Amino acid sequence: MPGSSLPHDSPVPPFPRVALVSSHLGRWPHRRTDWFAALSTACNQLLAVGSRLLFVAGTTTAPYLARCGKLFGHRVETLDSTGVSREDRDQLSVSNADVIIALAVGNRSRTRSLIQRVLEAPPESRPPVWFAHSTSLVSREIAEKWTTQGARPFDPSTRRWP
Repeated sequence: MPGSSLPHDSPVPPFPRVALVSSHLGRWPHRRTDWFAALSTACNQLLAVGSRLLFVAGTTTAPYLARCGKLFGHRVETLDSTGVSREDRDQLSVSNADVIIALAVGNRSRTRSLIQRVLEAPPESRPPVWFAHSTSLVSREIAEKWTTQGARPFDPSTRRWP
């Protein structure tokens, strides 16, 4: 059931603003079936229908959010990135989010640094953070550290969605 993974006692509002963030996918993103499995799992199993996916032009996830919204019943909310440098666009999404979901994180990436800064804030003052629990997307080292800091892993499903 969609949305069943978010805890009922979570401070997340009914239709949360969701930042889906990811490190760069490389030259042929269509070959990253693991990444697309994480994206579809996040949108179909972690989030309740009607969640708002935060769209920021120029981010890794931006080209795929409209399709996810249509497939899984979410709204897409566009944030104005005028004057925001390419390096700070994920930050714009994260700073406006009620929930953060990291799909892929490189070991020395801006995405890792961004999520790490979020996790260093007191738990009561930060949004819930989820990350794909797959070593092809997030290294074991990062996963272990983030889990001890309160981030929650989710298992990307390899099942094909509509």
